[in-house]
Amino acid sequence: MSRKNAFERIGVYGPPGGTKEYVAISTLEHVRPYANELIGAHSTGPVSGGADWICGNPEHWIYAGTGMKAGDAIPGVIGWEWHGDPAPIPGLEIVATAPTQSKPGTLNGGTYTATVYPGPHGNIVFNASTCWWADGLSEPPGYVRPKVYTEPKGPDARLQRITANVLARMLERKA
Repeated sequence: MSRKNAFERIGVYGPPGGTKEYVAISTLEHVRPYANELIGAHSTGPVSGGADWICGNPEHWIYAGTGMKAGDAIPGVIGWEWHGDPAPIPGLEIVATAPTQSKPGTLNGGTYTATVYPGPHGNIVFNASTCWWADGLSEPPGYVRPKVYTEPKGPDARLQRITANVLARMLERKA
């Protein structure tokens, strides 16, 4: 692998020497690129929480075929850890955003922000802003649904269509 295609975790991503060098996050060097500059948004305080996925722009290609309207929700999809604080990337679009909560009905001061932006090589970068996205895609046998901060409701045809739209757009990548 050539050096221009390699990367390493430094600074706030973790200490170069691993956990043996780790004292506290405040001791790590803050260097660019920050996570939001790479994936559109990044973890922000209060870091954990949950929310519904709220349609922010139903005319966006990501929502094609979903039937969603502005403000429509996919319950509980945003969960555990989420991303916010979108970077000022040219062409970045916010496709969903809402306040997060520490438990149903109790806001915790956070705001998740799901983003999509055009990458440098005709590609796109999509950030769903959640680690619970897969809950809306399938429910394998024996799966135990998470239930903390909020409660995802399992497979959702709208979320499945959003995923299909994102993957189809990624396959359109221009060489």
